[in-house]
Amino acid sequence: MDLTTTSRYADSGLPLWREAFAGLDWLSLRFSPVYAGHGIERGRGEAVVLVPGLFAADAMMIELHRWLARVGYMPYESGVGVNALPCDTLIARLSATIDRAYAETGAPVRLVGHSLGGLLARGAALRRPGRVAQVITLGSPVQGLGAHPAVLAAAKVVHGEDIDACLAALQRPLPASIAETNVYSKSDGVVDWRTCTRGDATAVESRGSHTGLIANAEVYGAIATALAAQSARDDLRCSAVARLVAARADAPAPATTISR
Repeated sequence: MDLTTTSRYADSGLPLWREAFAGLDWLSLRFSPVYAGHGIERGRGEAVVLVPGLFAADAMMIELHRWLARVGYMPYESGVGVNALPCDTLIARLSATIDRAYAETGAPVRLVGHSLGGLLARGAALRRPGRVAQVITLGSPVQGLGAHPAVLAAAKVVHGEDIDACLAALQRPLPASIAETNVYSKSDGVVDWRTCTRGDATAVESRGSHTGLIANAEVYGAIATALAAQSARDDLRCSAVARLVAARADAPAPATTISR
């Protein structure tokens, strides 16, 4: 995958200057019912690990982190530090956080990743399929690569010539046991929205900037809906297992024959 030929930013017509309006996303979030927790299904302490985007740290996700805690989930910082290291290093750190969240909650975790953080979340899920229940990406190029030239250049500074192989590996299909939701915005001024969805995942369109996806009322509503849907799937799975265990317990014991 050649970055210079696969970038479709020139065709998207979405200039980078639109990201200057990210503050409006944050402002509208503050006045939204979703931010106050109205009209959404509350969590039950499920672990949600938040993964920041390129050159960002966990502190960038603090608004989402606090909101998830208020509406009943157990949010975790990714533990990657600053997202400006080789993919393998970042995924190893994220995998360690997944292991800790899984051990502390006793259940598979959910991952929410912004931009490149969404790809790292997918990479960690591929490494820990039994400990991850769900991946939610926010403006992440999960299918191909189309982004502003400045972003592509920055990615090459961090990852060098290995960026092609890195992205290709992180874009592989997830196991069927892991639910995936791709949130995107056609007003994204950084990543071409056409690369932000996959045919094997649930796609949710939101309005707003790329940077503002981590503080966007529509995005928070989409995250709440996706998390609640996963909880419902977990309940169904637990009920099915409970019925199977009960059926086996009620089944008559096999007859035994004593040889003489």
